[in-house]
Amino acid sequence: MPLEEITGTRDLTFSRWHRSLPADCSWIDIDCCHYCQYCNSLLALFELVRCPDETDLAESCRRKIAAITERVGRRLEIPVFKIAYTGEPLQAAAVMRVNESKVLVMQPSELARFINQLHDCEFCRRHRGGRFKDQ
Repeated sequence: MPLEEITGTRDLTFSRWHRSLPADCSWIDIDCCHYCQYCNSLLALFELVRCPDETDLAESCRRKIAAITERVGRRLEIPVFKIAYTGEPLQAAAVMRVNESKVLVMQPSELARFINQLHDCEFCRRHRGGRFKDQ
């Protein structure tokens, strides 16, 4: 992912188009795919939901549907997480691994550490000396 936002806008052209297809032509977008920038190993998939305030973060995270993304993650043998978040810029987030009941409510810095700890690819274990283990 580029470190800088490229356009700052959301283009809905394709979104509107695929919604015009027949109902049995199912389609989803997967919000995020975390991968290793050194070896391109896939690390995790994420589904996101924005919340108006912090009071409903955990419940919004629980309610977010991610069934198809979970199936994709299972086939890829990587974890799938749901993240409910609030704020602009990000103020707080709730994270839940799909098919588990525990929801963690975090501040942005905690969320960054959580995502960074998922970086456990074979390349980095062998060639980068476990750089990501201690963060």
